[in-house]
Amino acid sequence: MQKFIVILGFISILSSINVHAEPGTFLPGFEDIPLMTGLKPQKNRDFIFDTPSGRIIEETAFGNSSRAQVTQFYDSTLPELGWKKIGSRIFERDGERLNIKCYGQDGDLSVRFTLTPGK
Repeated sequence: MQKFIVILGFISILSSINVHAEPGTFLPGFEDIPLMTGLKPQKNRDFIFDTPSGRIIEETAFGNSSRAQVTQFYDSTLPELGWKKIGSRIFERDGERLNIKCYGQDGDLSVRFTLTPGK
């Protein structure tokens, strides 16, 4: 029930910003990192590893988006999910750090999401 309420809250947050995710669409390998509309996971580019210090997850998505759209989307949505922004596209929560890097040109962008144990 609590997860259902969190998802409903997340959907309402996404509907209030310009760039959004499809309801219920999350980044593969991550249970609660939304996948921005316009991005698609890149097959065979994921990495998931559990260590004694915590999880290490890497996933790449691509699409017809811009760096500004990616930044706006994740700066708006991740704090609502408990992530604290500590740098440009860098967030921390519960002892983990999420780093979002963009590669390529706007309109043909690859976005790499890396989760590591926090420092």
